[in-house]
Amino acid sequence: MTRIIKSIFIILFAIGLILSARGFADSASAAPHREVVAAFLYPPYPGTASQESVFDHSAPYYVPNKRVVAFNGEEAFKNCPAPQPAGKSPPQDGICDAGYGIYWSYGLGSWMAYDGHDGIDYGMNYRPVYAAADTDRVAYAGWSNPQDHRVALGLYVKLHHPNGYSTTYGHLSAVVVQSCPLDGCVVLSHGEWIGFSGNTGNTSGPHLHLQLTNPVGRAVDPYGWQGSGADPWSYDQPESLWVQYPALYYYNAVILPSGEPLAFPSAPPIGYIIDDSDAGFTEIPDSCWEVASSTDAQNGSFRYINPHITVVTCSAQWAFPKNSRPGLYSVYIRIPSIKATSQGARYIIQHNNSADLAYLNQDAYPNRFYATDGWVYLGKYNFSGAGDEYIRLTNQTLDELAGIENLDLSADAVRFVFLTSAAPTPTQPGIVTLAFTPSNTFTPTVTRTPTITRTATMTRTPSHTPMPTNTRRPTPTPPYTKVNIYFVDNEKYNADNPPYEAIATRWTKSNRNFPQYVLNEYFKGPGDTEKNTYGWIALYNEFTGYKKMEIADGIARVYLKGGCNSGGATYTIADLLKMNLKQFSRIQYVKIYDQNGQTQNPDGASDSIPACLEP
Repeated sequence: MTRIIKSIFIILFAIGLILSARGFADSASAAPHREVVAAFLYPPYPGTASQESVFDHSAPYYVPNKRVVAFNGEEAFKNCPAPQPAGKSPPQDGICDAGYGIYWSYGLGSWMAYDGHDGIDYGMNYRPVYAAADTDRVAYAGWSNPQDHRVALGLYVKLHHPNGYSTTYGHLSAVVVQSCPLDGCVVLSHGEWIGFSGNTGNTSGPHLHLQLTNPVGRAVDPYGWQGSGADPWSYDQPESLWVQYPALYYYNAVILPSGEPLAFPSAPPIGYIIDDSDAGFTEIPDSCWEVASSTDAQNGSFRYINPHITVVTCSAQWAFPKNSRPGLYSVYIRIPSIKATSQGARYIIQHNNSADLAYLNQDAYPNRFYATDGWVYLGKYNFSGAGDEYIRLTNQTLDELAGIENLDLSADAVRFVFLTSAAPTPTQPGIVTLAFTPSNTFTPTVTRTPTITRTATMTRTPSHTPMPTNTRRPTPTPPYTKVNIYFVDNEKYNADNPPYEAIATRWTKSNRNFPQYVLNEYFKGPGDTEKNTYGWIALYNEFTGYKKMEIADGIARVYLKGGCNSGGATYTIADLLKMNLKQFSRIQYVKIYDQNGQTQNPDGASDSIPACLEP
């Protein structure tokens, strides 16, 4: 009897093992698909930079764990392993810690920086910094802490990209882009100049700190993971996200791959120069600035003042030149070599009925690396030539209060360099080609000690995404979908030169109601760059928005609110709403209702507009 029970137990146990194996196989085959991330990054600087600090795959959140792991799987330890691993020993036997989180790697036979680092450090002195990817929002542009210029990233820019990723550019000396609040508020192509590298924030030498964060807010390595085992940082993607690698040179072991260098921006034409001695320059109030002489100032003299952080008591203003043709201009400001020690200068650019801000550390210019003549790029802006357009510098700065009484803020000359009179059409994301004219490439000074940015933002940990199995799966729906928003090219519209439409692109989550999203974006209006740089507008004809939209049987019914006035125009908001909504195949006709719920042809398969929009 005992033998029979034992046999039954063995049979049941075997069946259990088979069922468990089947269940495990089914579970593995049902593992979620990890979507491959398409490469979208381009070099964020011209020329060649030194390889400095890598992304630490062991713990990239500034909590040292005595270990650094690079994207290729190479490791470095604070305490030399015992027994000693294969490879090259450190210069001083048994000492693997160089300080600052820099540890010795036996596999590389070199030092590797640094413990807890959440980005890539590129060693360079003051030079242009470019957007590394096509951008739909400038999430932040300014100081980490205006009252502590040595903390965190100092002066920095954070860009949001259409695929949900973000890039951050830290330790800058100048910022020439404007922050805006919503996705789609800007159309900024990769390769656009966003600032200058520098030495602000928590740093021990000039360099560019580049951080990449994924759509759930986790820092990831743009070089991916190429180690032989599993990536210690489970939030990372295995593939490199570089379309083109940044160009590097090396003082120690080669860790990061290198690509072809981008050319530096070419020297601009002279353009229109407004000096502080010209009629186009104004002091508000009169004579509130001191006058000084210098051989490297425009026409031999410039103005200066002691800055403060409270209220504006003195301003310098350079007017956009009268009778200049309207269009897109690059703006440069000249910084003299003396009496320019403010780190928190703020320039107001009043142009085309809009005001933008640019931030500059005057104390960094001129220098022997870039802007050697003191002319510093301040960004591109669209000027209408209609008057009341200017560059303004006030004595209210973002300098630190401690020691501000010893600082000087300078005002010398402004330069307007014409680019184009036609509003440029933005290129579709991902296919922009850089076309800078090469100039002299300056050799950066090596920054051997990494920057230790201790302030980190904690993000809730997302669930681990299992790797896919070999089971064939349907193609996943992309998380973001590109849609068009039709606005009006103001220059063409005023010149009665059809077609008037200007096509903006937006990326939205694929599970959204696309027609409703497009309608919301239209009433939000063009983004800052589209409005101020490209000269685009939206037509509203006194409508202020819409109450509701209904879609059925191929007909979209849009109920507007506010006033209604065609102004005698034959081209109105109705034309644009129809164009925006008919890009979707499920909408063949659009019926637009006025604020009273009236439209001319409410029935039947046809478009319809309210009588108030007839010319």
